[in-house]
Amino acid sequence: MKIRFSRNNIRFRLAATEVLAVMADGLVREDLVLPSGTTYTIVLEVDREIEHGAISTAQTGIRVTVNREIAEKWAHTDQISMSVDLSGKATKDNKALTVLIEKDLPCQSH
Repeated sequence: MKIRFSRNNIRFRLAATEVLAVMADGLVREDLVLPSGTTYTIVLEVDREIEHGAISTAQTGIRVTVNREIAEKWAHTDQISMSVDLSGKATKDNKALTVLIEKDLPCQSH
């Protein structure tokens, strides 16, 4: 899983195996082990109970949750990306947080 943070946006790029894993297991995760030994974990999960999307944070990670039905449509079609607008959860500076989740397709040679 590739993760990019930029201008109050989080972008996930999932390989085909990770797309299958998130739908089968309910989540995919990436662990970053810091030199101090602390593990920082970023989790992308799907859940039927979430209306559209949610984010939670802790000292040791971030968890982004998206609605399972929306994710199933994305995972099982040729749809390349899905966007989760968390504008209802704006920051104290009133900046909306947007999450973009994409399929990381292999390069095609001609």
